Amino acid sequence: MAASPSGPRRSTVHDVARAAGVSRGTVSRVLNGGYVSEQAREAIHRAISEVGYVPNTAARNLVRQRTQAVGFIVHEPHSLFLEDPNIGGIMLGANTTLSQADYQMVCVVVDTARDTDRVARYLSGGFVDGAVIVSARHQDPISDVVERLRLPVAFVGHPPGISGAWVGIDNRGAAESVVTRLRETGRRRIGMIAAALDRDSGSDRLAGFRAALGDAFDPALVEPVDLYAFADGAAGMTRLLERAPRPRRRVRRIRRRRGRRHAGLARGGAESARGCRGRRLR
Repeated sequence: MAASPSGPRRSTVHDVARAAGVSRGTVSRVLNGGYVSEQAREAIHRAISEVGYVPNTAARNLVRQRTQAVGFIVHEPHSLFLEDPNIGGIMLGANTTLSQADYQMVCVVVDTARDTDRVARYLSGGFVDGAVIVSARHQDPISDVVERLRLPVAFVGHPPGISGAWVGIDNRGAAESVVTRLRETGRRRIGMIAAALDRDSGSDRLAGFRAALGDAFDPALVEPVDLYAFADGAAGMTRLLERAPRPRRRVRRIRRRRGRRHAGLARGGAESARGCRGRRLR
């Protein structure tokens, strides 16, 4: 039985050393950033190009106990991962910074409980040196795994109980400012589509909303929805308007105001027409 054909032979450090006329140890020092003479360094780089040598990343990582990879973990449904522009901006920014440091970003989307188990096993296998976690929840299993493994991590947001580094915005202060502005312009019945209350961004925004309204806060004007998604927001707005419609007196007042404005326009148009009939065009 004929042996199955094998692929092309991969160049090794020995090939580089032979082509450069140096020892294998000298080649290893160059590859690992050690000191050698400038002449030897140039010869080794020429030899690498000549023999087509590519370092065996898996072998190097095994020796150094590093992967040069960082996980970018998004705890959102797949559809929202594509719809939400904030996630895309965060991902591109993280990838740019990691690339400059010669790290590979590994993007992982956690949508279901099965995804959670799979990603937990992946992180436990030592395939990444650290992680960036987006949209972590309170008592999130992925965050628990990261904490247990003592894996370097940065959270986008600050779910309760985390000890890792995090970056975020003042969601509570932003919500207070929005509501305060609405009240200053005369609005009295202010509602809220309260998205993602299972994470710090949503709960902080609701807290700011309540703080700005004080005694005027009405729980009936808050409609919770699961996700920061357009469809969830539209559905929540529909439910809120069905449950707490605009008062009829307000609607009648607006209609009367519009009627008077239209009547005034009609009268003004008629008077202009009469004035034009009395003139002779030149």
